Amino acid sequence: MAKIFYSMAGEGRGHAVRVRTLTELLRQDHELHLFASDEAFDFLSRFYSAEGPDVRLLRIPGLRFHYSGRGSICQRPSEPGCTTVGGNCRDW
Repeated sequence: MAKIFYSMAGEGRGHAVRVRTLTELLRQDHELHLFASDEAFDFLSRFYSAEGPDVRLLRIPGLRFHYSGRGSICQRPSEPGCTTVGGNCRDW
């Protein structure tokens, strides 16, 4: 049995839907730790929790696209109070 750590983009649900399919196949033989933000976390939390026996879901800060009035796109942290992007995973 392997211990697998998997993180995905949180904007939209496309990544989360694909991760759920993969998780259901892998959970039979492995322990999974899923890391998600925003909408991906909201979707996956209907199926998994932080205390699951073979699948654990943890919320992490993520990035969201911000569309300015001038037509440009930039990325901003999605979690309130998150002022930087990156850093050490232990901080989350």
